[in-house]
Amino acid sequence: GDHRDLHLCDRRQRQMCIRDRYQRRVRGLGVVVGASLGRMFFPASNLLMNVSLYGGLALFGGMQLYDVQRTAKAARLTPPDAVYDPMRQSISQYLNTINIFIRMVQILGMSGNNRKR
Repeated sequence: GDHRDLHLCDRRQRQMCIRDRYQRRVRGLGVVVGASLGRMFFPASNLLMNVSLYGGLALFGGMQLYDVQRTAKAARLTPPDAVYDPMRQSISQYLNTINIFIRMVQILGMSGNNRKR
């Protein structure tokens, strides 16, 4: 073989790896959204509430870590003559932070209600 065949194989493996990571995030988001919608029909279900809160906290925490790494990589790899837009990169981090904060407030609010009883 030609050395280009090896690069093609590496490129396909990277694409598969990126696709797998994307599919895992979409599945996780689907579980959290499903649990949140399920709470509308079964409001007394502690399982759905815990999946929605703790699963969402884990999901958005992981997405925050991924987005920070992606932003740092984009800042490093952007050529000096190209335009780098940090606002576009940071919007997803901002939304992840809001989702994490909301879930933390809900979790702390639930633990505060349990202590009062």
